[in-house]
Amino acid sequence: MLRSMLAYGLDLGGPGDWRLQGFNPGDQLRTDWYDELDPLHDFLTAATARFVGEVRDRRERDLAEERLPYMIEEQHLTVDLDRFTSPRYVLVINDSAADLTDPEEPVPDAAVDSDWDTMLHAALAELGLQARDRPRWMDYRGGTIE
Repeated sequence: MLRSMLAYGLDLGGPGDWRLQGFNPGDQLRTDWYDELDPLHDFLTAATARFVGEVRDRRERDLAEERLPYMIEEQHLTVDLDRFTSPRYVLVINDSAADLTDPEEPVPDAAVDSDWDTMLHAALAELGLQARDRPRWMDYRGGTIE
């Protein structure tokens, strides 16, 4: 079951519709760390690996990911069983993320920390990318409920 999430961040789009500076509909993302045309490449995995660096030990890598102030999540769109839909991604601030499907989890304050925009743009710069849009509060369907 998917979670309904609320978080502050950027909609990065996805294959065929990247919402990045300099990209038009249909443009493909190809960098030194990710190639959209390579079926073995996974954007989420490749981007996260770029953020944490070359950490070989699984436990150390997981800890490094947990220490990041931001995360990339796959955004799940409405399921259409008749056709394949490309994945879409969001880059969000960890401290802003709230699982709206969990009645025990508090909804974050709408105030935006002044460092959040800087962190998001720095994270994209680390990937060699620039956002087309400004960061904003957004709701999306992501991850699975465990």
